[in-house]
Amino acid sequence: MSSAYYGYEEVETGYEIYLGSCQKPEAVKYTLPSRADFLANRAMRYTLLNALDVNGFRRHLGLRYKYVSDEDLLISMHKERSKSSYIPQAAQVESQYWLNENANLVKQLVRQKHSRKS
Repeated sequence: MSSAYYGYEEVETGYEIYLGSCQKPEAVKYTLPSRADFLANRAMRYTLLNALDVNGFRRHLGLRYKYVSDEDLLISMHKERSKSSYIPQAAQVESQYWLNENANLVKQLVRQKHSRKS
């Protein structure tokens, strides 16, 4: 182990505040974003999730298509959207319904991923 940090996490936002660390002098120092940047990033994430903007979400996360297909990204967006307390309940229900209606697609994509790994 080259470093350890200690601090706390805000319950409402998930923002981590480090109070100190112990590390080897040559260890790379980890810096957190400011609270304002963290909250702006989080707000953008949930705005894009709520709108189900796949291309916007892909750009926001910096994901290339060769690593994550639109279908995989849409499924993961629906999964997160259906469980997030930051998304309106009607949108959560809509995503749960979409996941149930498209369960076969989800299973098929999971099988394809596993067959590629083998």
